[in-house]
Amino acid sequence: LLAKEIFNKEHAVITTTNGTRALFNTLSAEYIFIGALRNIRALSACIIRLNRPAVIVCAGTNSQFSIEDFYASGILVKSLIQNSPGNNRPALTDISNLSLFTAEIDKDTLVNGKTCKHYRHLVEIGFKRSEERRVGKECRYRWSPYH
Repeated sequence: LLAKEIFNKEHAVITTTNGTRALFNTLSAEYIFIGALRNIRALSACIIRLNRPAVIVCAGTNSQFSIEDFYASGILVKSLIQNSPGNNRPALTDISNLSLFTAEIDKDTLVNGKTCKHYRHLVEIGFKRSEERRVGKECRYRWSPYH
């Protein structure tokens, strides 16, 4: 069945055990946004509008560091820098600077079946990039903070 048939125009929240763990560990935050590569611009715009310090939490895969997550965090940092008004460049920690350097690497060189365990798993279960693009277009600019 297609997701459209299953949810019948209802909203759905999809998460994983790692995502759930990451969300649980951030419940004391005043605002929580959930992001992915496909909606980085919208997430960046929300963080900039709040004009407050932000902490990026990567969920990882199977309680382990994930190159895909770290790459996405670097793309978010890059977007925050590029879209911050005037000279209001965000203050970065060392790890944020490292993720920014990672974002400068070609995505297909960094995130692929040779380097990323979770990427290989997605390919093995039949996930295709065309599906990623379709889902991304639907959620790109619809952001509501969990507040």
